[in-house]
Amino acid sequence: MQHYKLKIGLFGIGLEAYWSQFEGLEERLKGYVSIVEERLGSYGADIINLG
Repeated sequence: MQHYKLKIGLFGIGLEAYWSQFEGLEERLKGYVSIVEERLGSYGADIINLG
């Protein structure tokens, strides 16, 4: 039986119009995406992080 490694495409979405209104919002979003990438990667999946 052949096993395949799971590949996951990850893409975080944020509305740029809000970034200037809420200090640190863009950085928090990027941080959340990084956390998700790390957690999914811990299961052995290949993560393609598109930001």
